[in-house]
Amino acid sequence: MNNINKIDFNKIIENKSELGTYKNLASDVIRYLSINNSASFLEILKNVGGSDRRALRLLNELVINKILMYHNGTFRLGAKRERRYNSHDLICERCGGALINTSPLSDIKDKMLGIFRNKPRPTFIFDQRPVTVDTTIKRVAYALARGDIQDRKIAILGDDDLTSIAISLTKTAKEVHVFDIDKRLISFIKNISHNLGLDINVVEQDFSKGVPKPYKSYFDVFMTDPTPTKIPFTVFSNACLSLLDKGKGVGYFSIYSSAMDKNLDLQTVMHKMGLLITDVIPSFTEYDFIKETYNQKDKDLLKIYGNDKLPISFTESLIRVETTKNSKGINLKYHPNELLGKATIRILNDPKKDPGIQSKNNADKKYLLKIAKQMQKKLTK
Repeated sequence: MNNINKIDFNKIIENKSELGTYKNLASDVIRYLSINNSASFLEILKNVGGSDRRALRLLNELVINKILMYHNGTFRLGAKRERRYNSHDLICERCGGALINTSPLSDIKDKMLGIFRNKPRPTFIFDQRPVTVDTTIKRVAYALARGDIQDRKIAILGDDDLTSIAISLTKTAKEVHVFDIDKRLISFIKNISHNLGLDINVVEQDFSKGVPKPYKSYFDVFMTDPTPTKIPFTVFSNACLSLLDKGKGVGYFSIYSSAMDKNLDLQTVMHKMGLLITDVIPSFTEYDFIKETYNQKDKDLLKIYGNDKLPISFTESLIRVETTKNSKGINLKYHPNELLGKATIRILNDPKKDPGIQSKNNADKKYLLKIAKQMQKKLTK
């Protein structure tokens, strides 16, 4: 009954490199439902993994092939059976496994909800995948609890998540600086900072070109979510280390995507850099649903299995690191094209599918199309 060999994975994956990931995910879904009587699509995304669209297709194939049953918004293996322990019953109801209580930041969340509604649409041209507002609040609450915000100088490398605004609203950091390449976000964060009387320093920066001298060894803490492949992760991590004070520094990454095969590449980079991994919280970082990534067939599946709730796109683990006496950057030679993620390359081949370019803001469209053309020229060299 649970034979995944019945599944045609070509109906699920978008390129051959994903085959192993989704074969493993099929087994993981079955194992999860053997422990828990039932689970919704959203619960499976959060607790098992996968990319939202591909996970939808996988679940649909599992139902079609009668490996799973679907009824009243939940998936199950078969008839309900008594289980002594269900894994989702063992996860803290209050924090959902995030190890943090965000209720003291409820006033900040209320403000951030309005700010999120008005921020620029994400663009894959800069490989942006913004997180949910809940994740931004969780991230700030966790860093506060670890003592990594109070009286600290904080550098945020890429801030489509608007973490800088949430941190500044706590009024506890010594300084908050944002480094970003996207002029839309730079303008947006500056405007919010001015309107709310915050003191966020925003710098336009392409980190493939290094770190501005005034900021070298200046910060106590960095936060970043780089493209989770070896070369872009290394480039961003090198920049992060350059920004940190030579004494004890702290960093936050979100890596180990639930939509990708896990490997040791990024862990090896951190080890070579002399970074000590102090904390790993699985499924902490939840990436926001982006409707523009769905084709009509996927939208139809979402209507069937989404249970009237917008899903997240995928999850990653929150990683906290500390520098050591051995911490240093890695010398790296690479072609600029190696910094581009799969989503970026896909969009450069067809820019009209980009969420940012589909925005109703004509100025944003014009700006992003201009950047896309410049990148397309570099891609063909």
